[in-house]
Amino acid sequence: LDLYFSNTKGVSPSVLIGASIYCSCDVLHLYLKDLYLHEGQHDPLHIFQDFSFLGLFRELVRFAIFLACIGLLSDLFFSPTHRLWHHLNFESNHKKHHEFTKNLTSPLLYYGTILDVAFMAFSAVTIGSFLYYVLAFRFFPSCHPSSNLSTFLLILNSHLSHAHDIRCAGLIAPLPDKMNFVAYHYVHHLFPTNNYGLTEPSDMLWDWILGVHTIKKLDQDKKVK
Repeated sequence: LDLYFSNTKGVSPSVLIGASIYCSCDVLHLYLKDLYLHEGQHDPLHIFQDFSFLGLFRELVRFAIFLACIGLLSDLFFSPTHRLWHHLNFESNHKKHHEFTKNLTSPLLYYGTILDVAFMAFSAVTIGSFLYYVLAFRFFPSCHPSSNLSTFLLILNSHLSHAHDIRCAGLIAPLPDKMNFVAYHYVHHLFPTNNYGLTEPSDMLWDWILGVHTIKKLDQDKKVK
């Protein structure tokens, strides 16, 4: 649907390979989670069935925590590895992903060389998700840190990271631009040496650690609608 409304002329069928790599990285984090948590001793996934007001509110809170924690943990790892990838492997691999600048569309999340997509998927998906479950059960051993509904919404939200319109992320998680990874990452496609992370807080931390300034804001009148 996002591809239909975008200004692109289509994307390569290779995005199907990229999508399968992202799915594989998601399966990997589930395998690592079960391996670490000893499958059967924990039941992290809650099956949402309560459609009452209280049940929906509880699920909304679960999703907000799920999204915020995984987003933060993933980005703390993704921001530095993405910087390193740009410096070491941009011309030979990552440059293909940057062939699209202003005219983005959701399937571009999976667009790039196989090595590039695998590295980005592992950085953005596997590490943060695994750490989230480890920490959740470490401090709240009887909790259900995710559900079938919150997981579906998180996957749907991740597809908006390269959406054709920077307002799309607000459809699921209304956030300011510095926390809205669609708006924030859009700037990275315009200026590849800026905004390496998906949100501003992680880039602020790594900029401070590395002694650089890479954060760039996009004026409201320059945003693509």
